[in-house]
Amino acid sequence: LVDGGVDQALNLVTPILAKDSTDVDALVLRGRARLMRGQIDDAIGDFRRASHVAPDLAPIHYELGVAHIRRGNQTGAKGLRDSAFARAEFELKEATKLAKDYPEAVFQLAELNTQLGAPRSVIADMERFVAANPGSIKGQELLGSALAASGRNSEATEAFERVTRLAPRN
Repeated sequence: LVDGGVDQALNLVTPILAKDSTDVDALVLRGRARLMRGQIDDAIGDFRRASHVAPDLAPIHYELGVAHIRRGNQTGAKGLRDSAFARAEFELKEATKLAKDYPEAVFQLAELNTQLGAPRSVIADMERFVAANPGSIKGQELLGSALAASGRNSEATEAFERVTRLAPRN
């Protein structure tokens, strides 16, 4: 999958799932491959099956959240979009409950809430994350963006200045 070999990845996991349809790693890999192909509903099905087998694995909930965001972004109907985003938010929150500082899940949830126009919840989440991970450039950037979106410009400037101190050539 890393090299874009979606068909190869699917060919490798198919026999594994034929022998054991509950193999969590194979389900997640097939879900990721299907998501790369744009087969969102099939990917969601794979991630759901994996989450039923291993409900305590944060990466599965993260992948499921990402798939729901993709679904929401591709639908034109407001009700379906809102439902997909609500489901994505639920799954991403579940991932962060299971693994408190899971960066990808924290960042994806922050980006989703920013997209949905809820910067206040982003601020609280990112302040907590940045306090635990002060060297996180992405965390500081998301915090700065949320602060700016909330009209807290001086605090946003401070967050962006921390980014420039952390990565002066970025």
